[in-house]
Amino acid sequence: VLWVVLLVLMAGATVFAGWQWLGYDSTRPGPLKEPVELVITPGTPLKSMAEHLHEAGVIRHPLAFQIMAVLQGKSGHLQAGEYAFPPEIPAVEALIMLADG
Repeated sequence: VLWVVLLVLMAGATVFAGWQWLGYDSTRPGPLKEPVELVITPGTPLKSMAEHLHEAGVIRHPLAFQIMAVLQGKSGHLQAGEYAFPPEIPAVEALIMLADG
């Protein structure tokens, strides 16, 4: 019984730490050093958007970006278009840009 309690506590601590890290990572200045323009084509899946943003240096962690989009209810609302990302844009602001179009 004790090992079950310890397992549940460890799982809870892991989820809490992950949640804290995601919040920190999404709001800190992004890695982008120079402005960059990207084109998101219609029908681009969230995973591909996240990978494209990562390859361009806009975000650090594609998976964290995807999780953030899902948790904020924006994953189905990201729009195609041309986007100009400023240096050090936080991931959450990049997400808002893509959701607002």
